[in-house]
Amino acid sequence: MRGLWWYLPGHRRAGDGKSETALEAERVLSEAFGTRGYAFLLPTMATSDQMYGRVADALLRQSGQDAGLTLVHSMAWLNSAYADDDLDTGSVLTCDGDEAGQGSDRAEADLRPQRWLRGAKRPLLAQFSVGTIDQALMAVLPVRHNALRLLALSGKTFIVDEAHAYDPYMQVLLGRLLNWLGAYGVPVVLLSATLPASVSDRLIKEYLQGAGHKSRDLQRRTLPAPYPGWLYVDAASGRATSISAVRQQEQARARSMDLEVVVEPVVHGFGGGARDRLAVIERILEPLNGARGGTALVVCNTVGDAQDTYLRLRERFDERSHEQGGSVQLLHARFPGDVRETRTREVTEGLGRTGPRPVRRIVVATQVVEQSLDLDADLVVSDLAPLSLLLQRAGRCWRHETHWARHGYPGGRGRPAWARGPRLVVLDPVADGGTVPRRRGGHRHRPEGRRPHRNTPASAGRLRRERGRPRPRPNHPHVGGEDSSGTPFYYGYGGTPPRRWGGLVPGVQPRPVERNTPRRRGGLRHRQGHPRRRRNTPASAGRTPATGPP
Repeated sequence: MRGLWWYLPGHRRAGDGKSETALEAERVLSEAFGTRGYAFLLPTMATSDQMYGRVADALLRQSGQDAGLTLVHSMAWLNSAYADDDLDTGSVLTCDGDEAGQGSDRAEADLRPQRWLRGAKRPLLAQFSVGTIDQALMAVLPVRHNALRLLALSGKTFIVDEAHAYDPYMQVLLGRLLNWLGAYGVPVVLLSATLPASVSDRLIKEYLQGAGHKSRDLQRRTLPAPYPGWLYVDAASGRATSISAVRQQEQARARSMDLEVVVEPVVHGFGGGARDRLAVIERILEPLNGARGGTALVVCNTVGDAQDTYLRLRERFDERSHEQGGSVQLLHARFPGDVRETRTREVTEGLGRTGPRPVRRIVVATQVVEQSLDLDADLVVSDLAPLSLLLQRAGRCWRHETHWARHGYPGGRGRPAWARGPRLVVLDPVADGGTVPRRRGGHRHRPEGRRPHRNTPASAGRLRRERGRPRPRPNHPHVGGEDSSGTPFYYGYGGTPPRRWGGLVPGVQPRPVERNTPRRRGGLRHRQGHPRRRRNTPASAGRTPATGPP
């Protein structure tokens, strides 16, 4: 029988190699249980794209042969490392095994899968796969070919990273999937840093129940997961083995991090004065204007706030855009797939472990940087969020300090003098008697109700509309045809949507309208009377017109 291995880094310093620890656990489990390959699943496409490169490097170091590594999510075909652009180069092996090498160019294999494995439902069948968790959760949903996904997961090690990043609905699906994997005897590795003990206990019991244990016996047990530490549960006996208390304390002391948390009261929208959110962010990031520069990460809760913050910081620190190589960069999930991949790579290279470290860099992003992105910033500024998300965002502050203290900083440049320690600044709109921001899409506090003109890529080139000037409303194509000679109607900002098909205009005398549509092209205008009241045909010649209704 197989088992479930749960790794909880807890209060460890972020960036200590949680994902690499999972790969080592997979190696141990595969040797013990004879599994071949694994499925490494994460919450988002951005984290999956980055993990794909890390897993590919790990497999190359292990000299993997005759194996395929697939990227499993809906936008995998946009990933440049996964595309077919360079299949003709000598350093690429497409897993067919028939290509002739060109000297030393074939020293490394790219482990790129065959085209057959790149279908909509087949990537999980590869020996090694990296993707989003929804690709595996569809195995327990009543969808087509769900049995194929279960077949793809059987015989492998099932690895789930960031197990805390899923909503209650996905947690229920994950529990059912663990139940079925326990029945199949699939080893499971779960990784989490902020998962509540009650949720971890329920997931472990779901796996054991699928392995054959009675639910009545499991209800009387509790399986507390050490925090920080690891927990292994054997599926056959149900016995749990965890890290020793002495070793757990040693890990906590050796890898702990003192984090300074500063709460700044802010006001969203206009009229905040010195407590205006954007003004507070400018004041916090003012030390980056010095000669020593520095790096900062600003995490916003919505894309709209991220865009407003990016435009404001560009005006203050660097007028060049992200595409022009400016020191202020923007990253969120609404970019096209190829643009998002390029920006993610640029942000990761600038704030990664190996460098080169920029002199000055401000990254404005949304929740896409919370999980599995290897970033290190001197300062992190975050909007108010749940505590688990704040811990994830704080993990991007001084992430590689231990490694750099031992092996040297990239380029020989240490941290700026103003960065005396890891610091997280939380922008709290409810502090000091404030109120929460209005709902998304609601009207913010603006002077005299003025609507701001957004200078974003979506509104580039548009003119600002003059206040109070009426705007012509075009006739609806279903009312009076597409003839522009109809009665014009103007409305201001308080206009109404088009009326129903065939409705009458209030206050306008109804009149017959000639429809100038393709269907009426070449036709005659309708008569005023009903066509059957007086038929102008040879058969009706000499007849008396009928009276009364038709």
